[in-house]
Amino acid sequence: MIVRTCLAAVLIFAPAAMLAAQNAETGSGAPIGAMTIRGKAGIATQVSPSQISLEVPEHVTFTVHILPGTRFTQDGQQVSAGAVEPGSAIFVHGLLDIQARTVNAQSIDLLTQSRPLRTMIENYGKTWTAGVITAVGSGSITIQHMDGSLGELAVNPNTSVQFHGQPALLSDLRKGERVNVRLEHNNPSVAESIRIQGMDSGS
Repeated sequence: MIVRTCLAAVLIFAPAAMLAAQNAETGSGAPIGAMTIRGKAGIATQVSPSQISLEVPEHVTFTVHILPGTRFTQDGQQVSAGAVEPGSAIFVHGLLDIQARTVNAQSIDLLTQSRPLRTMIENYGKTWTAGVITAVGSGSITIQHMDGSLGELAVNPNTSVQFHGQPALLSDLRKGERVNVRLEHNNPSVAESIRIQGMDSGS
């Protein structure tokens, strides 16, 4: 889905640094760990010396606070803060406050390709979705999205489940887990595959 290799896992699914330890064995034995979101890719819509408005793929805008120590990079090289302009695709490193929709930026990486990210934004709710499971029913899960809205998705024996790249079971899906869901092409109300990212930390 993502043409730039280093973005494949970062943009759609959480980077490894987002998952904390604290593992517990449940269901099929898939460890479910606490999760804090420590980075997010998005499109800068407004830029000032002190903050950036960041539209993320989940159709939510975060206020990124630029600190005196915030570093700006591109392709591993340090660049000036002025390199980020409205319309720039960036990855912000810093602990996200989901409720306040803010992040204090430790560093900001300017991404060289914005089209894959824009495609993700366009396809949110059509080919994929994400959020925190609030209920697990017989043949369905309810997800609270980042904007606070709730959505119910059907699951069936053909729905694949993964955790840390390892196969898991539908029975491993639990309330409080943050998930990323690929939707069926012909029926976006059905989950084709689900990646468990970890238990939501409430951040």
